[in-house]
Amino acid sequence: MNFDEQIATYKQQKQQLLDEMEGKKEMFLDELVKFTASWFEEHTMHSIKNNPEKVIGLGEDKARQLKTELKELANRSDELVKSYMSEDALWWHMNENKHSYFAYDYKLQEKHEKKIKLMFGELGKILIAYDIEKASSEYQRDFSSSWFYDGYSSKENKNIRYASGVTFSKELHTSDKEYIELIKKVQDINWKIEDLEEQKKVENVEDWWTSL
Repeated sequence: MNFDEQIATYKQQKQQLLDEMEGKKEMFLDELVKFTASWFEEHTMHSIKNNPEKVIGLGEDKARQLKTELKELANRSDELVKSYMSEDALWWHMNENKHSYFAYDYKLQEKHEKKIKLMFGELGKILIAYDIEKASSEYQRDFSSSWFYDGYSSKENKNIRYASGVTFSKELHTSDKEYIELIKKVQDINWKIEDLEEQKKVENVEDWWTSL
């Protein structure tokens, strides 16, 4: 049995899958840019409608300034997605492991959701700066808010995370599921390569022992 040839074949198959995963990642991020811009606009209106007195209390000039900042934020969706979602640790094909992965209809990968909610916190920062919204610690039980200081962040640190659930688009869920299926395929190939390499070691030591 030619272990080297088999291993080389599997590695070639693996590289093709990794290239496909990079493509799925880019598709996911492209869709996330559109979703983020829409989400910012939707939740801006939600906050404005829920806090009419605070908004009116800003006065026309400050309200206009707030509106401009919020519009600029939505226009920066592409930049924000690249900034928050480009870390290699977020993408399995850039940071392989042997963990089990499962696709769900109602949520994305946990590490992706957490990072996206932190990105959505950019909206919270603006609303909080204008005293439209308030944030609390996620460890503070007696305070209800849509915005949390991330982890043990304090007001001075100002890392804000969206605290409520997010209904992601069908396109994002589809991309996530397809990516997870590719993870499983690559993991299967990794196990086959490991098995062949182990068999190769055994055969090599047998040949070496026999030659003594």
